[in-house]
Amino acid sequence: MDNVKAGIRVTNRLAFGLAAMAVVALLYFFAPDQSVFYPRCLFHSLTGMNCPFCGGLRATHQLLHGNFEAAFALNPLFILALPLFFIFVSVSKIVPATTGKKLFNFVSSRFSIWLFVVVIIIFAVLRNTPAFSWMAP
Repeated sequence: MDNVKAGIRVTNRLAFGLAAMAVVALLYFFAPDQSVFYPRCLFHSLTGMNCPFCGGLRATHQLLHGNFEAAFALNPLFILALPLFFIFVSVSKIVPATTGKKLFNFVSSRFSIWLFVVVIIIFAVLRNTPAFSWMAP
């Protein structure tokens, strides 16, 4: 039974990895601002304002092509948070594997969830004000 569970886990990881590679390839070859099959932001369509995630797909496309300035101009919060996310995920995998000790689970703590929500809300409000219009895509 353990071999079956292990096989299912490996299959799920493989499927997730292939799906992620397909999404990255799609974003690399088809620009979100030039392709009609990407979803449009419902919040922006209804209100005319930018949500905190507006520009994220276009920023990812620019990152995949090495255009860091253009990516930052489209969604600065996403570009600043991305390396922090990868560092955190790497450390949270490496430390337990090397030391055998479990790290504090920052991702699922109440503090980190509320911090994330507050930062997103502040960013959303600021990027829709004239003084911080440089944050809008």
